[in-house]
Amino acid sequence: MKTVMAYKLKRQRRKTLAIHILEDASVEVRAPKWVAKRDIEAFVIQRRDWVTAQQDKMREKLVLKPQFSDGQVHQYLGKPVRLKVQEGKRSSANLEGDVLHLALSGSNDPLRVKQLWQRWCREQAQSVFSLKLAFWLSKMPENTPEPQLKLRIMRRRWGSCSSKRVITLNTFLVALPDECIDYVVVHELCHLWELNHSPAFYQLLARVLPDWRDREQVIRQY
Repeated sequence: MKTVMAYKLKRQRRKTLAIHILEDASVEVRAPKWVAKRDIEAFVIQRRDWVTAQQDKMREKLVLKPQFSDGQVHQYLGKPVRLKVQEGKRSSANLEGDVLHLALSGSNDPLRVKQLWQRWCREQAQSVFSLKLAFWLSKMPENTPEPQLKLRIMRRRWGSCSSKRVITLNTFLVALPDECIDYVVVHELCHLWELNHSPAFYQLLARVLPDWRDREQVIRQY
């Protein structure tokens, strides 16, 4: 006989029973107020195999999800960078070789570490992207208008270009190798001339960056 696994019970104004696997892989059962505890346990036991499978999937995601604690490894310019978290009088971040020293005053909980890491990434991205933009703008056709640069954290895009000549780059593009950053920058600069992906756009892209296809294959891996 199957036993009841550990779960959190949440009584709600609803008509049916439902099982939810939370982000930490724990189980939450949402039940109507009138359903008896024994019926809830029978419901959980009946779906045990499904719950276990879903927990395994969630745990895999947790392993792959970036962690923000001492010793964790992240990426910067395509190379691994290990976090060294320590206490300090004030918050600061300093990269030495392949170690990023993160000093925080007070608690070193993962959320504060993550926020400091993101702030450091944004500072590096602003510097790196500005230099890249200036360099590749000089390689563009004459009279290419100078765009405004903005940074954003985007889930599905590395960059974009608006009709108002604003190029927005994903802050975490700074984690990728130089060749990928160059590709995205040139791609968006070409949109200053062609706002679509027409043959003219690709002709200009190939003119400025002949090996763009190879670079595109690399960036698709991320």
